[in-house]
Amino acid sequence: MMNPIDDNKMQTALSKYTAPYQKGKFNFTIVYDHLRYRLDITPCGSIQYPMTNYFRSIKDAELFIDELGEGFIIDFWFDGGGSQ
Repeated sequence: MMNPIDDNKMQTALSKYTAPYQKGKFNFTIVYDHLRYRLDITPCGSIQYPMTNYFRSIKDAELFIDELGEGFIIDFWFDGGGSQ
């Protein structure tokens, strides 16, 4: 079983590897599933982390995952209109 991610570590990683959503560009979102909570940074994300930040590149998403550990699902959105 995975350990829950420390909130401070999560916020640090989010500030390092994500940027505000930009309409008209591909935006990389991420889902973290754990028994304690779900992180879902999407246009219709959960209230656990009510953010509108997105990964600028696949590389940034990979670095984010490397820093926090496994257990993530990468999802791709375009203009927040749906999964691509």
